[in-house]
Amino acid sequence: MQKKSVAKKRSSGESVASVTPVSVAPVVAGRLTMKDIARIAGVTLSTVSSALHGTGRVSETQRERIRQLATEYGYRPRAAAQLLRGKSTGQIGLLLPGEEPSKVLRGGYASIALGHLIKQCEQRKLGYHIEFYANPVPGAANPPRQLAGGLVDGVILCGYVDGGLREWLEGQDLYPWVSFEEPADYCVLSATDDGVFNGVQHLSALGHRRIALVAGPQVYTLHRLGHEGFMRAVSAFGIRCRKEWVCVFSEEDRAGKQRESLPWLRGLLVARPEERPTAIVTLDIDVGCTVVYEAARSGLDVPRDLSVLAVGSDHDAESMLPCLSTVEMDAEAMAGQALDLLGWRLRDALSEPQTRRLQPRLILRDTTAAPGVVGEGK
Repeated sequence: MQKKSVAKKRSSGESVASVTPVSVAPVVAGRLTMKDIARIAGVTLSTVSSALHGTGRVSETQRERIRQLATEYGYRPRAAAQLLRGKSTGQIGLLLPGEEPSKVLRGGYASIALGHLIKQCEQRKLGYHIEFYANPVPGAANPPRQLAGGLVDGVILCGYVDGGLREWLEGQDLYPWVSFEEPADYCVLSATDDGVFNGVQHLSALGHRRIALVAGPQVYTLHRLGHEGFMRAVSAFGIRCRKEWVCVFSEEDRAGKQRESLPWLRGLLVARPEERPTAIVTLDIDVGCTVVYEAARSGLDVPRDLSVLAVGSDHDAESMLPCLSTVEMDAEAMAGQALDLLGWRLRDALSEPQTRRLQPRLILRDTTAAPGVVGEGK
């Protein structure tokens, strides 16, 4: 089996949001963050950051007004807060949502992300503290042990957390944090929408005109962006995708995903050749394995009769036969960017929020080919 990497085009375009002053709610002095000051002043977070750090294009009048508000409401910069907390621990936290480590690490995404973060920490000689966190009361603010106990100086949050922890993190200014693969003021994201768009573009170039999609819970950025990228490609390349050819499951564990997707998949595969898709894109690699298995049970050859493209890791893709063609996040580069961002935040070296979007790779293996042709990786 051979694999080859395909170059991709990066989408462009930024949106600029206007800010409208809002009424000021009571706040507790000494616990404010820059977000609170921005809300009070009726300006953006970046404007407050620039004013307090003496950077950026902020008028002297505005700068002085913001500083006066910060003083009046008892805002304490992170450096001062850290002095009150005590000396640096020399440790950074790696926080993974989920109460059962074996379950969390069984999924390719979490294990790959954690592995690259640990590797980068070791290379940079950084101490790290790993914690698997499950909010005991959904929606409530219950800080993880590594933060509640002052065990670390800052945190990289790997993946999705519920609103309670996110609200707690955003409402404190003592521990800087960076989000890995979920949006935040400081985050590193995989451009899954671009990756899936490029994957469908490749399938279209091979001659596929009927393509189906399997996506997961839209609360997760990977699934939401992947779905958006797929629909954008369907429109751009004239792909036929019937409404019933899109399956969005809500379960997260493997058994639940199969329960939801199998009836849909089996109905799809038994249709007449001219009435079924010639390719399926799945945003979950576990479901990708199920698609290949069910295709074989239905007497279909992958990829001659059905091409399969999944979003996932090389480890999972190459642990089965035929090996899956995949859209893979650049986890190594993302880990490096996340540690860079956290380091700059610890030094108060960033004047405004930062979002880094890294392009995923399209890796062609055994499960994609032109309709009626043996796989590209063979």
